[in-house]
Amino acid sequence: MLLSIKKVFFGRGLLERFGQNQIEAAETKTKAMQEVGQGIKNFSEGTVFGLAKAYNNTKIILNEASGGKLQQFENFVNQSGKDLLDVDVKIPIDSLKPEANTIGTMGGEITGQYIIPGAFVYKYIPNIIAAEVVTVGLFSGKNDGNLASAIKEMAPNFAQNNEVAKIILDGLSVDADDSEVEARIKNVTADAPLGILFGGLFSMLKYFKKNPDKLQEVQSEYKDAGAAATPEALKGNYTYQGFKVNPETDEFKLQQGLPSSVKTKEDLLNLKNQVDTLTVEGDAGKFWYEKSGQKILQAVQGDKDEAEKIIKLIALYSSNAAPTPNTAAALKAYYQFLDGKPINAGMPDLDKKATALLFEGKDFPGYKVNNFYNNLMMEVDPSKVNKEAITTDRWILRAFDYETTGNPTQPQINFIETTISEIAERRNMTPYQVQAAIWASIRAGRDPKKIAELAGDDFELAINKNVGQISWETAPGAKYNFFPQYQSADPLIKTEYHFDLTKAISDDDGVDLIAKRLGLITPGQFDAPGVYQNSLGELEFNPGTQTEFVAPAATGSGNVTLKGGFEARSALDQSAQNIVEAYAYIKGKLLKQEAVAYHRPVYKAQKQLSNGLEIKYDLSNDELKNLTTALNEEFSDFPGFVVPIASQDGFRLIINPDVTGYSIPDFQTKAYNAINKTINVEDKDVIAFSTNSGYVDIDDYKLEKFKSGSEKPSDLFSKVSSILSEIEPRIEEVYKKYETKYGWTR
Repeated sequence: MLLSIKKVFFGRGLLERFGQNQIEAAETKTKAMQEVGQGIKNFSEGTVFGLAKAYNNTKIILNEASGGKLQQFENFVNQSGKDLLDVDVKIPIDSLKPEANTIGTMGGEITGQYIIPGAFVYKYIPNIIAAEVVTVGLFSGKNDGNLASAIKEMAPNFAQNNEVAKIILDGLSVDADDSEVEARIKNVTADAPLGILFGGLFSMLKYFKKNPDKLQEVQSEYKDAGAAATPEALKGNYTYQGFKVNPETDEFKLQQGLPSSVKTKEDLLNLKNQVDTLTVEGDAGKFWYEKSGQKILQAVQGDKDEAEKIIKLIALYSSNAAPTPNTAAALKAYYQFLDGKPINAGMPDLDKKATALLFEGKDFPGYKVNNFYNNLMMEVDPSKVNKEAITTDRWILRAFDYETTGNPTQPQINFIETTISEIAERRNMTPYQVQAAIWASIRAGRDPKKIAELAGDDFELAINKNVGQISWETAPGAKYNFFPQYQSADPLIKTEYHFDLTKAISDDDGVDLIAKRLGLITPGQFDAPGVYQNSLGELEFNPGTQTEFVAPAATGSGNVTLKGGFEARSALDQSAQNIVEAYAYIKGKLLKQEAVAYHRPVYKAQKQLSNGLEIKYDLSNDELKNLTTALNEEFSDFPGFVVPIASQDGFRLIINPDVTGYSIPDFQTKAYNAINKTINVEDKDVIAFSTNSGYVDIDDYKLEKFKSGSEKPSDLFSKVSSILSEIEPRIEEVYKKYETKYGWTR
């Protein structure tokens, strides 16, 4: 950046011209061009190389301290010069020495004239930030640190400088917000450049007040740069922002962790501005870690220990993996552990580490993996992690202009972390929020639409892709002749009965005890009427609940073909299926159910593979009964087999081609016939999906399948027996209540 301390056209004269004579300048371009010519001549003659050196040496720190407003002011002046004078104003980057044939130093002259010359930073800031309002007068001029004196020197013809001084000093004393102070400054400044300048001044003062080490760095840089301008000083080495600089070339020395594209201080400024811009562009993705961590914690019903276990697995399997496959691998390993089976998530080396983690409690090393764990754990248990940790992957390396092959070196990591932390402090964000925003922008190729899509592609979405439902009721099965009075009971009593039993299988915090003991990942549950055709062939409509579970698909499930050409693309991982079915069995056994069903939808399946339909429509009780009757008529060979299953925003219909013999096209046709007979829905409200549903017949279910041949706590067979023994007394208390209160008999 070129710089002049001459005051003919640039500097103060230009500020006055912008503030008072913009119209005149716009109308008299010929005269202005003459002044430009004179200014160029004076600029060429009066430039002091040491001052130019000082400006460039302190520019980055000052720009950071002002929250980017220094660069903003330069840009404003440059554009104004172009608009008013029809001159293409460009600030040279590669040369520090003045050139007589350019006016590209206009922006540099303005900021240099009012920020650096006279050692402004060195002279004023230390005293200003140390001063208290009550001890240093605003206008006395007695102390060099007097803020009004500083403003007068910066803009002697600025009539309202006293008021600005009051605003800035008052803002410092109460630690006001930058934007609030800047708004107040603009209210008393009619000149946009001055508003920007003094808003930047406040940001710098506040920054240095909070970061005295940075102030020392600026002072040191200023003095070092001035000295380096002499021939003697050029013979020695000096550093800039902690990086060694070759005084002969004024370029950074090699092997310090900087990208190969960063050779000069101007390059460093440009790179930092670029990263800051990426942060702004990727703002939609800044809460990526928070959303992911919150969803994981919710999925395990607030159990921090289990959430940490899953996050460790996600971190372990995260290498070069998007959230969806990353989550699938972690879930497989987790359920295989719960099932007492060997870990096989399809990545042998990582599976060994997962085995050591889950079965032996051994953590794993790795910078990227551990920081990823730190970032996700912030929403689960921040006391366990380093909140300053930053995940560095190939996309962050790319954002910093590094090569993306191999692991980053420690100096590269240090530079990335320092830069991101600086941006975080300046923008009132956490370092991991800045990293998430940068990642979203660079990963999306800086395309706003793709950034929004990537921002939503987090572990919340990945978990939601793996959510299924277990459908259960509390109405006793007809074949057991248990509480036969239930069928004729008042609906309110049925609802009370369902509530009491639901409470009995939950702890004091409402956590599902069966799911907790088994380790089944359950984000939540919701109540909705259940439809069931009992063993006597009678349709029942009773209070029911849909318990959500999270489980991955089986590896290679897309290649499994069942009878009739139905491709089971949604087959569950076997260990996950065992845990789901153990849950269904325990619940059915405790609640005297004949059977408990479950399903897990996979959306965006091909139409010919879509054995499920989701209809976004809330059924009334009458509509539920009418639709069930219409479905029984359409599927008369299997009455009660295709019934409405409540979902969060409507209901679902499912067919199993292997069991019923109905083809998928037949299912879809018949389902639409029944729907059109009873309710009015639009095509956009019907979504096709594929699912491999399950049905646990309580009396015929073979518990022996859960035996692993081990007596360890991970043995699922032993868990089932233990859970039944634990919860049965709680259920018995509810049964006794209805015997006593309502005279029901068993």
